[in-house]
Amino acid sequence: MQLAPPAIHLDALGRELPVRNEDWIIQQVTDTDLRLDESVVRGLTTRIAKDSIHEFSHNAQRSLPGGIQYGFLTAQAPMTIHNDIITYRPCRPGERVAPPPPPLTEDLVEFNYPTTSGLQARLEAAGYRVHWSADKHVRTRELEGWEIVREPDGHNVLHSFRCPGRDGDLILMKLRGGR
Repeated sequence: MQLAPPAIHLDALGRELPVRNEDWIIQQVTDTDLRLDESVVRGLTTRIAKDSIHEFSHNAQRSLPGGIQYGFLTAQAPMTIHNDIITYRPCRPGERVAPPPPPLTEDLVEFNYPTTSGLQARLEAAGYRVHWSADKHVRTRELEGWEIVREPDGHNVLHSFRCPGRDGDLILMKLRGGR
């Protein structure tokens, strides 16, 4: 079956990925919930409460007579998948809700933090230039293609980095491209 609305997939930084219309298989039904297994790509498993399901509609176009049956499961709690963790948030039946913004924190660090932490080496290995920018110049740098460094930790919290400077704070930024 396919979910209506389709599951919301997020990348490691919590940004929404393009919609996928993957198939899910109902593996088990109990008095209170259904166990769903993602059928092809990632092999994810989840449980959804029966009272979170608005309706199930048969999809005759995809179903095979006497064979595999397909359908649409309209949920009152759309699925969000982030780092293979599945969560649900209530909404009106079939309504697509935007994913929650990823938690963001700003860390106050010393000027040499990118080097001593290994962050600069990781970003450079991934093809970025790394640079401290005066806070007042961040918007201009973004117009030039720079972006604020936002690194996830083990709890899916994004961290940006600020360093006190003589003439104002500095923000760690990165630009895709060589030196």
